[in-house]
Amino acid sequence: MNDNMKKYQRMGRKALTLLLAGSLALSGTTALTACSSDEDPYFTVTQNDDPRILNTDLSDKTIDRLTNLKIEIKVTPMQYTTVTWLLNGVQIATGHTLDQKLPVGNHELKIVATTTVGKSTYRIIHVTVTPAAGDPELASDAKSRWLTIGTTKTIDCINTTSVTQVFIGEVEAANVSFANDKLTFDVPTMPEGEYLVTIVDAEGTRFGCGLFTVSNEAYPDPGIKETVLWEGGKEINWGDSNVQISAESLANIAVGTTIQLYYEMVDMPDGYHALRITTPWWGDNAEDQIVAQFDLTADTANPFEFTYSEANKSIVDERGGMLIVGYGYKLTKVTYKE
Repeated sequence: MNDNMKKYQRMGRKALTLLLAGSLALSGTTALTACSSDEDPYFTVTQNDDPRILNTDLSDKTIDRLTNLKIEIKVTPMQYTTVTWLLNGVQIATGHTLDQKLPVGNHELKIVATTTVGKSTYRIIHVTVTPAAGDPELASDAKSRWLTIGTTKTIDCINTTSVTQVFIGEVEAANVSFANDKLTFDVPTMPEGEYLVTIVDAEGTRFGCGLFTVSNEAYPDPGIKETVLWEGGKEINWGDSNVQISAESLANIAVGTTIQLYYEMVDMPDGYHALRITTPWWGDNAEDQIVAQFDLTADTANPFEFTYSEANKSIVDERGGMLIVGYGYKLTKVTYKE
């Protein structure tokens, strides 16, 4: 009897153990089910999140004109974010990828990521685009790349046989001509600043020629002092309207000094424009002239320059000054460079 009791006790303990193990297994299953419940919180991106550009490899680049700039931008929240590409402040593309050629020059490329609710962030890289072998090139010195508004500019240009158009930024220049490796055009009225200059040849191919400075002021040539002799805005019309500069004003100008006349062409019904520099005596003989009369055309340099010679100084001193006459132009300034 005692043995039977022990046997029943062992069987009871075994059954209790099995029951406990089953309960634990059921409890574990319930716990796993609870962890995967749709009612638990989880991470979600929305249009109200701050945008981020995820690229870690964005860096300054150097390419030639014939090579496309290829960049892919990764952003978050991706489905709510637009990417805009700005080259020197001008939009050139939208979308997460850029794959295009850029004009020659040094550029600032700004990559802007903007969400649908207007939140934005950006990255900036600098891109240097070099000419391809044999591309046209404009002179790169500072004076050549200074464009004074309202003047006619002449720049040395190589590796081309024709130029039909010149663009300063998005503004087209007028009176474009090209000959003997020199490009000439009128600098249009436009806001001052730094602009890419682009030229177009006879075949219609566009070539970027780098950044130029557009200013209302003349180029501040280091080491050269420019002194104003006269400034205003007088339409020159032979004897009815001219500009006189006194002998006293010219007394300290040394022989060999460069004198400059800044002017604007005036529309005339007969299309006739002429310039002459004489004296208050205003004779028609050769010995009366400081600069003999000539026709002003689109090819005339602006400012017009001449060298103040010994003969000029002698006639100015004798006859009391210099008289600027002619027809069909407005004189705006007379200076000399020391």
